[in-house]
Amino acid sequence: MTKRAIIAGAGLTGLSAAFHLKKSGIEPVTFEQNSYPGGLSASFIKNGFIFDFTGHYLHFKSAYAKDLAFGLLGGKFNEVKRRASVRAGGELIDYPFQENFGQLKDSSIVSACEKGLKDRKPSENYGSFREWILGEYGKGIAENFMLPYNEKLWQYDLDAMLYLGTTAYTPSSKNDAKKNGYNASFYYPSEGGASEVAKALAPLAGEIRCKSRICSINPSARSVTVNDNIVFEYGRLISTMPLPELIAMIPSAPAAVKQAASSLQYTSVFALNLGIKRAGISDKHWIYFPDKSLPFYRVGFYSNVARHLAPEGTTSLYAEVAYPGGSVIDREAETAKIKEGLIRAGILEPKDVILAELPMEIPFAYVVYDLEYKKNTSLIFDFLCSKGIVSTGRYGGWAYSAMEDALLDGKNAAEDILDA
Repeated sequence: MTKRAIIAGAGLTGLSAAFHLKKSGIEPVTFEQNSYPGGLSASFIKNGFIFDFTGHYLHFKSAYAKDLAFGLLGGKFNEVKRRASVRAGGELIDYPFQENFGQLKDSSIVSACEKGLKDRKPSENYGSFREWILGEYGKGIAENFMLPYNEKLWQYDLDAMLYLGTTAYTPSSKNDAKKNGYNASFYYPSEGGASEVAKALAPLAGEIRCKSRICSINPSARSVTVNDNIVFEYGRLISTMPLPELIAMIPSAPAAVKQAASSLQYTSVFALNLGIKRAGISDKHWIYFPDKSLPFYRVGFYSNVARHLAPEGTTSLYAEVAYPGGSVIDREAETAKIKEGLIRAGILEPKDVILAELPMEIPFAYVVYDLEYKKNTSLIFDFLCSKGIVSTGRYGGWAYSAMEDALLDGKNAAEDILDA
């Protein structure tokens, strides 16, 4: 058998890697455990509604990534100017909170935020994510939004987290040049869902074998075992699977590496997609909820991002609930809590008719930058590099990243193979 470049995972990163390898004359084979390519950038149709894995939007910093995406879709993107809000103290104000807290009617909160900004003590060397929040935003903004929201999202002790990864995507403090954040505008396909990019890449990415789960990797033999009994040899291996799962599939990995992988921290997400028989429920693209009495940290409205995502006279939305990585949740109970919370938040009405419902679990949703992050990831990546395995993407690279990064991570992984 001729050894080939094998890619684990046909999400956006894996498809991009395969596309760039094939473009350079190498024929890759990509194994995907699902019955479809696309990973978390996939879309699903139910009763006329198009649902994504919650909000998947493109924000471009790289001219190459933008040209690639626009070329794949023939320019069929709409640029959307963000309309996002924060529900704080029972009031709805524009996002980001740190720039718009002055819209609050509660003058005590406004005064506390202003005083906090004045008294804050920025540093070049914060010891934790909590320290970063307090130092950059001050006590008022921290206590009224940043701390409760991030505690709700990460489901992790902020004193035990580093201020890495997410800070690049967080709007800076009031009057800063970055005050509006990275997503003040974004791009979304003018036809179909977020999956259109992956669907356009897939035919250009060589052989893709769906329903094919890599369950074991032998770096010494340079082989992978698929679906428990089929062995494929490889010349080089690119993995986009979550880092803990990758190491678990390498029986020969040293104990220290296995321990490092099992110590990696992450947050899981349960998302409920709903299609509602009522138009105009909200004019927002998404709303943040720091209030811990509500189960969800964010609610987004697909049909406001692109009208074609929902039938006329309806609204489509998603609600996201975070829980500690690896935990088991009761989907039925969580669904009921979300629906009840949407009513309490004034988004749904008791009489609303639900036309479509699609629950989703995202086991590895957010990488947690815990205090051992650098030590553990360095040990793991050094081992993988020594075995000629390139692990990349949001979960393969164990980093906080967006769709554009997935395209570029795949390109860079392909280049690593070509340069080897």
